[in-house]
Amino acid sequence: MKFKLCFCLIAGLIISGCYTKETVVRLPEAENLHFTESGRLFVSSGVGFFEMKKSEGSYSLEKLNEFDCGFAGITQISHYIYTLCYEIKFQDAKKYLYVLDLNDPNRHLSTIADISEYDLPNGLTSNGKDTLYIANTAYFGSGSIVKVDLSESLQVVDLIHSEWAAQDENVYHPNGIKWLNDGLWFTDLGNIKRIDLSGNATITMAQSFVSRLTVYDDLVPHCDGILAADFVGGQLVYIDSQGEIQYKTGIASFQGASSLLVGRPPLFQSNQIVATERGILLEESSNIGNKVSTATFDFNLNDCR
Repeated sequence: MKFKLCFCLIAGLIISGCYTKETVVRLPEAENLHFTESGRLFVSSGVGFFEMKKSEGSYSLEKLNEFDCGFAGITQISHYIYTLCYEIKFQDAKKYLYVLDLNDPNRHLSTIADISEYDLPNGLTSNGKDTLYIANTAYFGSGSIVKVDLSESLQVVDLIHSEWAAQDENVYHPNGIKWLNDGLWFTDLGNIKRIDLSGNATITMAQSFVSRLTVYDDLVPHCDGILAADFVGGQLVYIDSQGEIQYKTGIASFQGASSLLVGRPPLFQSNQIVATERGILLEESSNIGNKVSTATFDFNLNDCR
């Protein structure tokens, strides 16, 4: 199903334009997205971990987990994909860190750490070398960022630094998290913050980049700014390098917006944003959210204006 919507983009001038929204696949509790350099797309959700495929113009999801688990953040180092998993039950749920070798034709998920001690392991990113960072969302401001040191093989955990960054570092409810230019960008309710790690310096206080009365989910650095999924507003947002919102889709245009990425061939194109719409939390069957969608523009999103 396609919808054509209009928006205003502010970039020195007011430029009017339209995008076409289309549902790509239905997916209960759609959560996170990750493109590899070659354009393979992995998708996490509350019902499993998938790789998206395209054949004769139609999209499908191939489930990779052979066990019941909900999945959250996804990241990559070299030819290894990492993801977080939580058992689907309300009490004593186990949580795990998994790895998948992109060179493995069977795409097998292997457990490399039990992370059950953390409340809600959610976002996941890496420094691209040997370290993972987990956003432990938690509740009532008790969240933290967990640092995971990997071995040289990248398939074994050497050390986990619990509460590597927490309240003392201005970290309360971390959710989406991304590494960029020797620093960590992360969402924290209606705030987007950055921790500077340049020069392997001692961890510093997280600095606020933007603050709004909403709840941001995932984010991705783009064109010297940030693309963010506004979960409460149901909007996709672009924030420039000065922390000013330059563009956002209409309210509830992306229901329970959870994550977003600029498209990459061969599955998608660079004039598209691919987004997950989670919808209502813990609800899997309605038409509110529960899907992966695209917003297709009439210009290349990688041509920064």
